[in-house]
Amino acid sequence: MKRITYWPQAWLGIAMNFGIVIAWVAITNEVNMKLHTALMVGTWGWTMHYDNRSFIRVIERVQLTWRRHDLRLPGSQG
Repeated sequence: MKRITYWPQAWLGIAMNFGIVIAWVAITNEVNMKLHTALMVGTWGWTMHYDNRSFIRVIERVQLTWRRHDLRLPGSQG
């Protein structure tokens, strides 16, 4: 999905968290659309937040490393 969309973590959240819904239906043998929608939205939101926060931490570490080594960041003037 990285080559198709700029939001690969959105697809990751849908694909991975859909397993929760499938497992719930397999265990309980009932389909509750309100519950399954709430599960999908909640877990998808958590995945988006967690992945984006991790990505931001990586960017911050890279910038800190560049500053420690007194290197110019790509695209910076000077």
